[in-house]
Amino acid sequence: MKLYLQFGHGMIDHTRVLLGLWKEGAVFLSPRDLDPSQMERVAHETIELGLEPLLDPQCYVHDADKPRLFKHKFWQVYGGQDSSSFVTGEGASQLLQAVSSEAKRLGSRRLVVPGVMAGTIDSLWLSMHQNFLVSAREKFNGPVLSTLALTADNVRSESQVELLIQHASSWDCEGFYLVAENPNGYLVDDPVWLANLLILTAGLKLSGKELIVGYCSHQLLCLAAARVDAICSGTWLNVRAFPRDKFYEPDEDEVSRRAKGGWYYCPHALSEYKMPSLDIAQRNGVLASMAPQPPCDPQFSGALFSGTQPSLAPFGEQNAFRHYLHSVHHQAADATKGSFQATYDNQMRVLDDAQRSLKGLRAKGVFGADRDFNDYVDVNRSALITFENAIGPRLRRSWA
Repeated sequence: MKLYLQFGHGMIDHTRVLLGLWKEGAVFLSPRDLDPSQMERVAHETIELGLEPLLDPQCYVHDADKPRLFKHKFWQVYGGQDSSSFVTGEGASQLLQAVSSEAKRLGSRRLVVPGVMAGTIDSLWLSMHQNFLVSAREKFNGPVLSTLALTADNVRSESQVELLIQHASSWDCEGFYLVAENPNGYLVDDPVWLANLLILTAGLKLSGKELIVGYCSHQLLCLAAARVDAICSGTWLNVRAFPRDKFYEPDEDEVSRRAKGGWYYCPHALSEYKMPSLDIAQRNGVLASMAPQPPCDPQFSGALFSGTQPSLAPFGEQNAFRHYLHSVHHQAADATKGSFQATYDNQMRVLDDAQRSLKGLRAKGVFGADRDFNDYVDVNRSALITFENAIGPRLRRSWA
């Protein structure tokens, strides 16, 4: 499984550095966070690296009012249309003409077809997205990915998930770009939502199409068990979990949750820690156990383990973000194995290792506050077991 970058606030330099280091992958460009000239610059730099810029149209909510969105011509077309025209009129054709023109201008090899967040997945919503695909084929000469933007309630509903798999599997597209609203904040404590997301992604993959899942945290590394092709993540929490309100005014405070020195992501514990927690770990003799282990590497976090008190080490916000994404990149690449059973078993081992690491750290007074994965290990474990019971036999037969 690959990691793509989900562009968010202040990610221009991060994108260039990380994609240059990885020499693979892609970046989903965000009209909410980039004006047209910035978008062109990031796209050009990505192409120079031999990699792919993908335009996320971000047409999730029709009444969005972020000013930067309306600096983009295709969003002016989208916002200026009555939503009914996307099903019954020329709205779909006009929108796809504008989105296609922008994707071509940016040098995208694949077209991400707009998707409107579903209130309910019904015949009207399905017809709208099929209209988008018909227009996409007329306007863009290349592979197209259909955006599926779902609410938390959509994902929690077995009937909605089954209906979407049944219809979307036969759509005329090369793949899907799936965006699923989290039911609660950053990390998800609802095993039903996570199990259904696994079942949905596996069902879509069984259609033989490519599948990219946007707005992911490390918790969704488990999607490798559904054979997802790529997950997308970024720096701030609002590009690691999908919040609808980020497309409305007023601006959320991008710095409201900054921790001095940033958060350190301990990959094998699946947890993030503030600097005072690392100071405690050093004092109580367990800091070395928190250093990155293969397949991850300490390229951006080595200063924390050099003997200096972690809170005094040269590890700022920039390194924290890059370390997180670099680690998840390694973990994603290592997550998919040669068979369903091997991939599933590996995910269970990852959870066992995290639980063991967390037990040792917590016994020494090292806690990750609201980013400690201790309360989420069993959420993922429950979801994976439910998923395996529901669709494991089909995946075993189709994996090769």
